[in-house]
Amino acid sequence: MTSAEGGQYYYLMFTAAIYVERRRKLAAAMRLRGVPAGAILFHAHSESPINYRDNCYPFRQDSNWLYFIGLDEPDMAALIDIADGRALLCGDETSLDDMVWTGRRPGIEELAARSVPPSAGRRRISV
Repeated sequence: MTSAEGGQYYYLMFTAAIYVERRRKLAAAMRLRGVPAGAILFHAHSESPINYRDNCYPFRQDSNWLYFIGLDEPDMAALIDIADGRALLCGDETSLDDMVWTGRRPGIEELAARSVPPSAGRRRISV
């Protein structure tokens, strides 16, 4: 994937359909084990500071998060509905301060479109 400015900034290892299918299989496995309803919570890793908040170790995402969600972004959460396998992705929008330090990064809406396509029941919830 490339940004609007032509630079490389983000990619998914697989298509969104692969992650959707993995989440559906997880939900189906939970139902087979006697859990007919509820939600599975996944939390992405946060950046880990070395000696102060803005000086971090190289980021490494949680393997379970990457397997089921596929996004290599910190500080996000996802809920998977056991009843139907649909996912709700939660995270903060990129602020102006973030852009000053990191440059343009995809927002939560763009990230959700990559991992949870509209055909998989994606919906926006504002709080």
